Amino acid sequence: MILAAGPLLSLIFGIVLLYVARNMEDKTLMGIILIREMIILTRSYQLYMFISTSIPIIYPKAWMGYGGYPSDGYQIRKLLKSKNTY
Repeated sequence: MILAAGPLLSLIFGIVLLYVARNMEDKTLMGIILIREMIILTRSYQLYMFISTSIPIIYPKAWMGYGGYPSDGYQIRKLLKSKNTY
């Protein structure tokens, strides 16, 4: 359950931001950046994180910080295939 919490939270947060951005008017932050655009960018990042962590892969070395480590989806699949469940 702990492994699934990260991708699931990213998905839920992305969906919530989708609805917030749809119902928000264009307001500026310090007259430079549109708040709606910041929410859309954050939403896109959260949905990207959901996809990249839920796909069962071992991250390539080019992904600094993550390189060589298994994704949450990979670890979940490995646990489901094993006979030892905790």
